[in-house]
Amino acid sequence: SDGILNQGEADVDCGGPCAPGKTCEIGQHCNVSTDCTSGTCNSSNQCDGPSCSDGILNQGEADVDCGGPCAPGKTCEIGQHCNVSTDCTSGICNSSNQCDGMCSR
Repeated sequence: SDGILNQGEADVDCGGPCAPGKTCEIGQHCNVSTDCTSGTCNSSNQCDGPSCSDGILNQGEADVDCGGPCAPGKTCEIGQHCNVSTDCTSGICNSSNQCDGMCSR
């Protein structure tokens, strides 16, 4: 916390040896996802906010990058976790909270 980019930090006073205690915020430079508070370091090496294509289960998604706020654009496939039927491409969320392709009897 010296206000200088040093000691292998990803950005000033965050990431690298400072993480996980002091991770970098959205827009700051990063080298790996663990440098970022959001857990997402994009291809431009900047910390990015959660999205429906970041490969991380976040922002209320039912499974990684599907369901929840990602649906209806990105619904979950058979076998993936679901909370409600609209999380699933098939429209069926079974009693085990998995997207299913068969109606239960």
